[in-house]
Amino acid sequence: MAMKHNALNVGQGFPNFPPALHVMESLSSVPIENHMLNQYCRGFGHAPLVKALADFYSPLLSKPLDPNTEVLVTVGAYYALYAVTQAFINAGDECIIMEPFFDCYSPMVTYAGGTPKFIPLQPAGENHTANDWCLDYDKLEEMINPKTKMIILNNPNNPLGKVWSTEELKKLAEICIRRDILCISDEVYEHLVYSPQIHHRMAALDGMHDRTITIGSGTGPTITHTV
Repeated sequence: MAMKHNALNVGQGFPNFPPALHVMESLSSVPIENHMLNQYCRGFGHAPLVKALADFYSPLLSKPLDPNTEVLVTVGAYYALYAVTQAFINAGDECIIMEPFFDCYSPMVTYAGGTPKFIPLQPAGENHTANDWCLDYDKLEEMINPKTKMIILNNPNNPLGKVWSTEELKKLAEICIRRDILCISDEVYEHLVYSPQIHHRMAALDGMHDRTITIGSGTGPTITHTV
């Protein structure tokens, strides 16, 4: 039916441009120049790689990251999300997911034994832009109960393209801290934010570094920052 009616798939992002040529050429040259890199490496990520990622993200998060304990390399952001839900969701736990959402969030929570709870972002402005879609914080408060383990934030949001403002993130952070909830901040589109929008990071806010797992993505490996 989707093909018949030419329906738009808003479940996943499909960029219409390829990775930068110099990135692909550099990645393909590594195993040729250093054949030892085809061997097993450190399970949490190749030491020089996690060091480079810690150096890159420390100023962005306004806090020095320990590459040995706060950076984890996984096989794609998809697996990072799977690892996070498997690690933190136990049977009976609830996870709040904002709609619309990347299509793997809900089944991964369910597979881990948890229950996904959905809260829709609502259009609040007259311009019908991506950032006019907003979270109802009162509704969110009503959904939280002793079973609530985490909330998944997608910033920028896929498929809306919404870039969360500092004020919005601070409101969400205040609730996470007060209600003792873990925040999974999926920021794989962090470097596809264009002026005048500014990407703000949940883990950089006061009180959120120790309760945020930030998931990012690159051309090859994906990085996950946690504590």
